[in-house]
Amino acid sequence: MNRIISFGIPGIPAPQGSKRHVGNGILVESSKRLRPWRADAIATIQQKADEIKCKQITTAVRVYAMFKFPYLKSHCNSKGILRPASADAHKTSAPDLDKLLRALFDALTESGIIRDDALIVEVACAKRYSHVPETYVMLESVR
Repeated sequence: MNRIISFGIPGIPAPQGSKRHVGNGILVESSKRLRPWRADAIATIQQKADEIKCKQITTAVRVYAMFKFPYLKSHCNSKGILRPASADAHKTSAPDLDKLLRALFDALTESGIIRDDALIVEVACAKRYSHVPETYVMLESVR
């Protein structure tokens, strides 16, 4: 039987991947939002795992992720009401989807909900605009 776990990580999703050189061979993440986002993500994942008494996933896992970003001002009319054409808008600008996934996969591993992100065998994901910025995640263990 496949086990399914779902949860939302509040806040604007942060990417991981680009690094900048600060001297003496030291590289740091370019995104200043990564560290606080990852800390929130790990806490949220661990809390959800505790709530449902979820043991660490040690088998193959499918990941569905929806990265939700705040609507832009241009998505609304002059009265601040969302334009109908913008309601289902995909986010086609930065950050890159692969960098968002990298941050999520590391948070899943560091939280302890999965043993290693190498166990992730399938991924379905999207970037959208939303009234509530968050990262929605669904994990399904596969046998």
